[in-house]
Amino acid sequence: MRPKMSFLVLMTLLSTTHGSAKNLGTYGSVFKVAEISIIEVIQGRLQAMEKAGKMEAVQRELQEKVKDKVNRPTSVEGMTKAKSRKKTKFDPTFVVSQNIKDNKGNLIASEGASYNPLDHKSFGEPLIFIDGDDLPQVQWAISKGGKIILVNGTPLELSRVHKKAFYFDQGGALTEKLGITEVPSLVRQEEKHLVIETIPLTSASLKGEGQ
Repeated sequence: MRPKMSFLVLMTLLSTTHGSAKNLGTYGSVFKVAEISIIEVIQGRLQAMEKAGKMEAVQRELQEKVKDKVNRPTSVEGMTKAKSRKKTKFDPTFVVSQNIKDNKGNLIASEGASYNPLDHKSFGEPLIFIDGDDLPQVQWAISKGGKIILVNGTPLELSRVHKKAFYFDQGGALTEKLGITEVPSLVRQEEKHLVIETIPLTSASLKGEGQ
């Protein structure tokens, strides 16, 4: 039995460019150094608010907004409830853009080579993507074991209630990479590929008679 692959390592490998997937990068506002007036405007507004005694109220408001986002992250867009059973395969092979070495400096893969992480490590537990606000999906996912990843819902609250870790697909990073648009969906390893199954919940599946 091959050792389980670190979930973090696998997600890092999945996030590399693969096939026609787009490298979205990190985007944000970019200002030239010369545009100091933007900074001055922001600083001026903050100073005025502080003098007016409003800074403490703003800080409390920001804290509440952050707390709300942690308790209920922004839902992944474009997700629908599964209506039919589907099965697709995902090949995690990618072309190495630079030499990859382990923590001891040993070369794992050379630049320009094709590399499939499943040749070296097993995927480990299945990933189960669900809508955390749909109770039947939550109960079904718990019965299946594996890592439960929400596309909608309250991961902290569900973790507290069910005494089990619930993760959240922040920004839809994993569902986009894996091509998942419906939930529940289950991702598991089959030989050197990942199998992605979309599983509508029926009476049989809820009774444990099918995945």
